[in-house]
This record gives sequence, structure tokens and C-alpha cells, in this order.
Amino acid sequence: MTGKFTLASLAMAAAIFAAPAQPPTEFSGVITDTMCGARPHSAMMKDKTDADCVRICARGSSAYALLSGGSVMKLSDQKTTAKYAGQKVRVTGMYDEKSKTLRVVSIAPEN
Repeated sequence: MTGKFTLASLAMAAAIFAAPAQPPTEFSGVITDTMCGARPHSAMMKDKTDADCVRICARGSSAYALLSGGSVMKLSDQKTTAKYAGQKVRVTGMYDEKSKTLRVVSIAPEN
């Protein structure tokens, strides 16, 4: 029975890994942070720019996120994202619904 279980387990694992991976999708939006989200940054810090507010919030317990179509998605690449704080960007990646995180493949300023 152990041999059958092992073969069945291997077959199931092969089927899972053979399933097509989610292709990257392009998202457009503004780099924000998970604390402010879709709210205006001017409400948080009246004497700072949006970019300053995003950077300050992301240094604390919040993270960089993409505000796109009313949705706020945490970004997996916090280091690269930092230089785009408060800017309109295009992010290519895969959205993971379970972790509510956009796994970043690439990011570029939107023209």
C-alpha cells in the first residue's frame, strides 16, 4: 500500500506543478502606502508632499502599495518601489489574492 500511496502522491504533485502558472498582468496606478491607501495624503501631513507622506508611512509599520482602480495592493518589492513614492506607475506582476500582495516583476513610471 505504501507504494501505491507514493505513486498517487507523485502523480498528484506532478499535476499541480504541471498546471500553468498565472501570467504576469499589467496594473496602472499610484504608489501609496497601506496606511493611507486611497485617502488623500494631505489629510495626514499637511506640510508634506504626497511622496513624503508615503515614504514616512512606509518606514513605519505600513508598506508600499499600488492604488489602482480603488484597490490598494501591497507590493512585494518594497526597495525598488520606494523611488516611485507618490508617482503614477505601471507594475507588471501577479496578484496573490490570499496574501493581498502584488508580486512585482517590473515597475516603471507611467508616461
